[in-house]
Amino acid sequence: VDSLRDETIKKHAELVQAHRVELESVVKEGEIKMEELTLEHSQLVEEEQKLYDSSVAEMETSIHKLQDQLEVASLKHEEDVASLKQSHQDHICKLENDAADKEAELRLEFTLNLDNELQQHEASQLEVHASHNAAIEQMEAKHAKK
Repeated sequence: VDSLRDETIKKHAELVQAHRVELESVVKEGEIKMEELTLEHSQLVEEEQKLYDSSVAEMETSIHKLQDQLEVASLKHEEDVASLKQSHQDHICKLENDAADKEAELRLEFTLNLDNELQQHEASQLEVHASHNAAIEQMEAKHAKK
């Protein structure tokens, strides 16, 4: 019985030892797998960070391009506004000059018409004086004959 018991204990010890070896192997495999997964995770995190950094850099580049375009558009707008103001001012000056020219033309026309009317009036007055003088001379001649 003792030998059977010893044999059973020995078999049990061998099974326990085999089980321990198997468990240690499983644990070792698990640790190796864990290290592989940790490494893979680190690589994925690193790749994700690179993609994120790349996306941020692209967005910053796009933002800078848009800011540059906005600045160019703003400068163009300012130039357009300045040009329109200058064009408007030029147009106002032209209208003022045209108005001054028209006023001078009308003043000249008025003056010429006034001079013409004055000359006609003077000519008419001379005719009236000549007519009066002729009538006076006629009357004096009539009186002188009598």
